[in-house]
Amino acid sequence: MDARRRLDALTGLRFLAAAAVAVVHIPGFAHDPSLPPTARRFMAEGFAGVPFFFVLSGFVLAYSYHQRLARPARGDLGRFLLARFARIWPVYLLTLAVLAVLPLVPPPTTGWGVGANLLLVQVWTPAPSPYPPGMNPTAWSLSDEVFFYLCLPAFVWTAAKLPGLRRRRLWALAGAAWAAEFGLMYWQCSNVNPWTQYLMVCPLVRLAEFIVGVALGLDYVRSGGDAPAAGRWRWTGLELAALVAVGVAVGYSNRLPLLVRLVGYYTPAFALVVAVFARQRGHLSRLLAGRVPVFLGESSYSFYLTHTIVFTQLDSWLPLAEVGVFAQAGGFLAAALVVSMAVYRLVEVPARNWLVGLGRRAGKRNLRPHRPGRVVPAAKPVEV
Repeated sequence: MDARRRLDALTGLRFLAAAAVAVVHIPGFAHDPSLPPTARRFMAEGFAGVPFFFVLSGFVLAYSYHQRLARPARGDLGRFLLARFARIWPVYLLTLAVLAVLPLVPPPTTGWGVGANLLLVQVWTPAPSPYPPGMNPTAWSLSDEVFFYLCLPAFVWTAAKLPGLRRRRLWALAGAAWAAEFGLMYWQCSNVNPWTQYLMVCPLVRLAEFIVGVALGLDYVRSGGDAPAAGRWRWTGLELAALVAVGVAVGYSNRLPLLVRLVGYYTPAFALVVAVFARQRGHLSRLLAGRVPVFLGESSYSFYLTHTIVFTQLDSWLPLAEVGVFAQAGGFLAAALVVSMAVYRLVEVPARNWLVGLGRRAGKRNLRPHRPGRVVPAAKPVEV
């Protein structure tokens, strides 16, 4: 993948989405009455960072693995799953170890609960409770992601096997998935029951946002990443328009029930943002592709998983009444950034490299040497 294809602008956007989620979790900050009403509304909608992650994840994975998963050779599927495991599990395991000592919620008391948390399947089992069990409250979205990872090979393989699945039909299928998700949640607004809140985290429901991202990624691949020729300032205008679309969606969000806003409402606007910024043709995407935004984006996964732990511990050290709302928020975010950068450098990257390298070595050991008198097929080089 060359420098233009690294999609660094999308990496920079990842940190902004993670920061939006974190702002919501700062105790009392997003709803503090001293803040202007417009600011409170925008910060209170920070949970929208999660559906953005789902759309972005579908795009990036479809773009990154379309060749290997469309016509998988022996071992390609295993390497894909290993790469995903190496990407998310080490830092997640670290947070579970920390939360065993400093719990944010009561830990599971059954073997199934512990095993579900370790395997990241805690939201796969329906439960009529406010939220499914999970030691790390933010990790429910990772449990959804694991489900998406298992679905992706089938999506990409099916799209490759259907030559008639051109752009219009691809988008029709993605639009139908999104419409079904949005319609289900809108219907639930007038039919609230003990299972309603589970639907907000159910992987089958949230799969629609991932499918939209996959459609974006496959469309990007089929177009070669090309787009109509235009100057950098025209693309900057398109990038601004995509961000304005998100701003307008937030501005009108108070007219819709919270349940709809949590699931499905922001998907079209986020799809537009991903599609435009993936081209990396404007000045805004150029800024997001800078060294600092990219590093923050690369460490955003560690930030996302650790920020609630940091905030909870700091809440008793930086009380809002003594330091003020902005000083508290700034201190919380700065501390979470420092912790996430350390976790990224010391845990996430080394553990991922070790696990991927372990997979490479295991693959090489499985390449049996040629024995005299026996004809064996040529071995394909192992790639991860």
